[in-house]
Amino acid sequence: MSTQKTVAYKTCGLLSTKSHPDGPQHFGYVWDGEQMHWTATFETKDEAELELVCLKKRLSYECIKTMEDDGFYPERAIIKERQYIESGNTSGIFE
Repeated sequence: MSTQKTVAYKTCGLLSTKSHPDGPQHFGYVWDGEQMHWTATFETKDEAELELVCLKKRLSYECIKTMEDDGFYPERAIIKERQYIESGNTSGIFE
């Protein structure tokens, strides 16, 4: 049995600073569902992209499991059905 926590979502990408005095600087970020991780800033987008690839490998980004990977969230359906039944409503899908 896996002890890895399933997160709601994960994302990563590149951003550029617009207000840097020497011109735009580029950096990468990874949100792993719990914490934001940043790369250093670089003058070129290519350098930032290479560092982002390294950061994703260090964090095992591809192995982070999300609810989207599960396909659905069954506990939510169970909770909603229970709430519907407890509400006494009789004009719905759980009849």
